[in-house]
Amino acid sequence: MRMVRAISLITAAATALLFATSCNKETKIINEDNLVQIRFSWWGNEDRNTYTTEAIKTFEKENKNISVTPEYGEYDGLKAKMNLELYSNSEADVMQLDYNWMFKYISNGCDFYDLDQLSKYINLKNFSSEALDSGRVDGKLKGIPATFDTLTFFCNKTLFNHYGLGLPTTWKDYFDAARIMKNDEIYPLALDAKSFWLVCNAANEQATGRTLFDENGNFTNDEGSMLNMISFYISLVEQKVSKNSDQFDISDLENNKVACVPMWITNAQHDCEKALDSRLEIVVGTYPTYGSEVKNYGWCYKPSSFYAVKKNTKNPEAAGKFINYMLNSEEMAVKQGTEKGVPLSASAVETLEGRGMLSGLSYDASKKMSDSSNLKLMNPMLDDDEIIAIFSDVCNSVYYDKYDIPYAAKNACERINEYLKENISDN
Repeated sequence: MRMVRAISLITAAATALLFATSCNKETKIINEDNLVQIRFSWWGNEDRNTYTTEAIKTFEKENKNISVTPEYGEYDGLKAKMNLELYSNSEADVMQLDYNWMFKYISNGCDFYDLDQLSKYINLKNFSSEALDSGRVDGKLKGIPATFDTLTFFCNKTLFNHYGLGLPTTWKDYFDAARIMKNDEIYPLALDAKSFWLVCNAANEQATGRTLFDENGNFTNDEGSMLNMISFYISLVEQKVSKNSDQFDISDLENNKVACVPMWITNAQHDCEKALDSRLEIVVGTYPTYGSEVKNYGWCYKPSSFYAVKKNTKNPEAAGKFINYMLNSEEMAVKQGTEKGVPLSASAVETLEGRGMLSGLSYDASKKMSDSSNLKLMNPMLDDDEIIAIFSDVCNSVYYDKYDIPYAAKNACERINEYLKENISDN
């Protein structure tokens, strides 16, 4: 799938793997004489909390008949709270939803407002049809992504230069670097549990051409692929390419203990800040492969999150106006900049371009993502935290000598199947 360059004011998406239930058509016209109240739920770090709160206040000043009640939370633990709210019909009017969350909620019978009905209030013309398609379910627009994201290799070029090494482009390059750096107890990579999962999945797809989930999101139950992934995980740890996932520490980047950290574009500005302050040259690296002859590229991108509206909100127009402000307004574009990557909204990009704000590490990563024609849209199941936790657990069991690899692969497949049976209605 071809992605359009981010610098040209538009990015691309692909068809989302989702299914929805019916649409409630209740509408309440905003009365200028009455105060309309909506709730907004989101997550983010302290900086995002600050500028989002400021944006809410500015929106309320410009829309004096609308009051927005913020419901901010940290990412960890927020999913459990949203589960309770969505399954009891007490969710916020406007929600920030993770890509995988939307898939799971809809597959389990939850639904969201059709945002096409709010085109009078949300300027959908700012988005390409391809971008909007990533949030369409059964032809209805259930969510609008603010940006696209991908696991990106942020490299400490200062450290690679110290060892006389170029930036790695292949898996072999990382293993070769490990043989050189290990005498100084330096690791070429630092991988947390999710990065390990995506790295091992990419390596397996590149080597075999097989995927763990089919195009409909169904688990292929491929023990061979799972065995390959676990074996690759163990080789990365045993050959000192990366510490084990439970030893991951982002401060290793700024302390020159690691040469490269794969991380999401949406996290890069925050997580690389101290390393950049230490005057280390942190640059965007290459998505590694086995070389020119691979059966599948293995790397993918995803919507960083969706803006969605409660299915039976009493104030859809107010919700639509608020989403339009968050995605398309000049004020919000300036507050957010490119710290979440390059916006998908053409007007937001135009604002940043006009102010000379299309620069920095996150921008560089977004541009590389947009320029990489081999990237494909991530299967939502690859973004499922519970499945990732199962993989991490069996890999740790092998690493700490509890399981052998064939048993771990079988155990992982059994546990994933059980999880899907209990939690995903379509599986």
